Amino acid sequence: MADGFEEIMERMLQQVPDTVDKREGSIIYDALAPAAMELSLCYQEIEGMYQEMFPDTASRAFLIKIAAERGIAPEEPTQAVIRGSFTPRDAPVMDCRFSCGDYNYIVYDEIDDGEYRMRCETFGSAGNISSGVFIPIDYVVGLETAVVSVLLIPGQDEESTES
Repeated sequence: MADGFEEIMERMLQQVPDTVDKREGSIIYDALAPAAMELSLCYQEIEGMYQEMFPDTASRAFLIKIAAERGIAPEEPTQAVIRGSFTPRDAPVMDCRFSCGDYNYIVYDEIDDGEYRMRCETFGSAGNISSGVFIPIDYVVGLETAVVSVLLIPGQDEESTES
């Protein structure tokens, strides 16, 4: 554990001759106190850096940096891809955005007439749905129904620290 202000101040005052007044409030005490405080803060910073140097004590951000030095990176989160069914089959839904629950999806690829691949705008497993009704965010002329058919590619969360 890093030395605190009191320990540093005590060591500094031990270097001052006993013939000088070293009590709190004295000139020498008041002169040394700011330096002791700064040293205490520096020791705390060094302690923090020391903790971040080793994989078993590093925070996630520094653990990722340590792993990168060894060519290891956490797997990035991915977006869920679902199949949406629309009627009428010729509704112009390409590149349109839809909402289902708390998540938004965008149409990006036609599979068949009225069937499209849709990508969740949110990364991770939260967008993994296999049923539901879409509410259009963008106005689509003539659209009657928009539903989730099936989850095609599940979205994956970012790899955990433990993994």
